[in-house]
Amino acid sequence: MPLQNRALHFGDTSVLLQYAGERSARIIEFLYSRLARHGTAEPRVTFHIVPGVEADELSLYRGGRLLYDGASAGQLANQLMSDSLYHLADKCCGGMLIHAAAAARGGRVLLMPGTTGAGKTSLSVWLMQSGFDYLTDELVYIGEGSISAQGFTRPLNVKTRARDAVGQLFDFEANRDAVLNCEQAVLVPPESVGSVADVDTMPLGAILFPRFEANAELALRRLSPAQTGLRLMSCLINARNLAGHGFPEATRIARLVPAHELIYGDYEQLDAAISELHGTLLESAA
Repeated sequence: MPLQNRALHFGDTSVLLQYAGERSARIIEFLYSRLARHGTAEPRVTFHIVPGVEADELSLYRGGRLLYDGASAGQLANQLMSDSLYHLADKCCGGMLIHAAAAARGGRVLLMPGTTGAGKTSLSVWLMQSGFDYLTDELVYIGEGSISAQGFTRPLNVKTRARDAVGQLFDFEANRDAVLNCEQAVLVPPESVGSVADVDTMPLGAILFPRFEANAELALRRLSPAQTGLRLMSCLINARNLAGHGFPEATRIARLVPAHELIYGDYEQLDAAISELHGTLLESAA
């Protein structure tokens, strides 16, 4: 069975996928259909997806190392996404890689940095159903000296612990044929939730540091550039590859882009907060 090639380019790095068979091709399309196919960087690593020993099994390799072998498309997809993200980020040195979600409205990006568990994916779903275009729920690249954000546009990764909350907004049962399930998460194609941005790179308009707290009162607080810079540093995943560990770039962005902290206890509180942030996005576009 002949192998097909698919390069993945993000930021200033690249990896190569080699795969065989229709089932493998469907997984690749599901995960990476919106990611750039062309770029200048040479692939750092190569992943292989090939048929397994049994008819319904697939095997995933990175180089010669076996990463997954079995019949679950969801488990293979989740493993491949996780490992490809790591190797795209590992040597990235041309700009900041921020652990963040991002959505766009009015041609400007709302950047939402946060560590795992901050509710980035849940908030992304709500924003998509409130007039924003999806860019990513995981990783954003901002090139050195740039004010534009590039989102790693992938399926939404709804962690098991967040499924009930997201289920208030998205009907998993009605969309069961569109999603992929694995032990850790449900992978949801963003077009089944709402609108996806036509381009993956747009100027930054505002920064939002969200935090969900059950039963909390809504709080939206403007942050100073100093506070913003420190919080960006806590979500910067390639700091060791950057000059000054990325601090000069983080402080530059913090001076140029307005930032807020958002604390909320349920989705119904979000309308007023997002209306204010939308105004900030429009101001930045003026």
